[in-house]
Amino acid sequence: MGLLRIQSSLIYILIFCHIYHVVTPQTYTNVTSIFNDKINNSGYNPQVRPLVNQSQTIFVDVWFELVSIVEVNDVAQSFTCNGFLLFGWMDELIVWNPYVYGGHTLIHPLPEQIWRPMVLLLNTLDKRELFKDKKSPVFIYNTGGATWAPGSVFPVSCQLTMTNYPFDQQECVINMTALTLTSEEMQFTSTEPTISTSYYTLHGEWDLLAATISTFNLSTRYVKVPGFQLKFTLKRRPIFLIVNIILPVVFLSFLNILVFIIPVESGEKIGYGITVLLALSVFMCIVMGMLPRSSRSMPNVTIYLFILLIISMLTVIDSIVIVYLSHREEVRACIWAIEQYSLY
Repeated sequence: MGLLRIQSSLIYILIFCHIYHVVTPQTYTNVTSIFNDKINNSGYNPQVRPLVNQSQTIFVDVWFELVSIVEVNDVAQSFTCNGFLLFGWMDELIVWNPYVYGGHTLIHPLPEQIWRPMVLLLNTLDKRELFKDKKSPVFIYNTGGATWAPGSVFPVSCQLTMTNYPFDQQECVINMTALTLTSEEMQFTSTEPTISTSYYTLHGEWDLLAATISTFNLSTRYVKVPGFQLKFTLKRRPIFLIVNIILPVVFLSFLNILVFIIPVESGEKIGYGITVLLALSVFMCIVMGMLPRSSRSMPNVTIYLFILLIISMLTVIDSIVIVYLSHREEVRACIWAIEQYSLY
């Protein structure tokens, strides 16, 4: 009987607490009290890691949400994408009992009010510090779980291999690191190695084959600093370049053969060959304007165009020689006819 009474009392207490939690309103005063007690008036310093024991390592989980691929510039050797980074960690200093504050379990302070990892873009083409937006979302729960979700456009350098252009596949990476802390003070972790593409907008020229995230420790001269890498595997959609560049060049290559069919008497043999040569030169200039000047590997399409240019030049030379020999035979025939006529 005594045990049943104790169990009944515990059930009543749990029911009362649940009803109190549901019925008690979460007022404006409750939220401001959390800010005052845990952030504003508690001596909280956003420049110090939020650990009670400062000899421990704080672990920051990193996750990336890709929104779109802005540009892959072949000439500038650059890659630009748009997305959101999500950082998650445990803030041991901002912890509260929700029942004391009307059952409120979540607050949204400004990013500069709390500690957050300061990350810099290593292989950037612009500014290294991207996250200067003071309105990026911050979520802190009563258990100390903190989430920061800054978004930005990431312009980075990317060494492109143009050998198989326009049937190429490229890998571009974004390297970010926290230079303000050592690897003993902070470590990046990645529970999801695959980059999220839930809100990804398809790109017109490139297909996204894979997108992964991995962590590393960057060794400098004096210390090791934590970092993480975003890797994107892209494949070009060649249909536009095939229709506008490749097929016209292939058709022009067959026109080189037809120069030998044109009779010398038409007077168009040399002009036809020069026209094909100029057309190939124009296409070669177009392709060269679409490719980087400092590419480590020569694109096959450029080699193909150069060979066609040489062949076209040789056909023009052959046409000139043929026309010259033909006219020379006509001159000889005329001289012979004149000599025969003078004899009579």
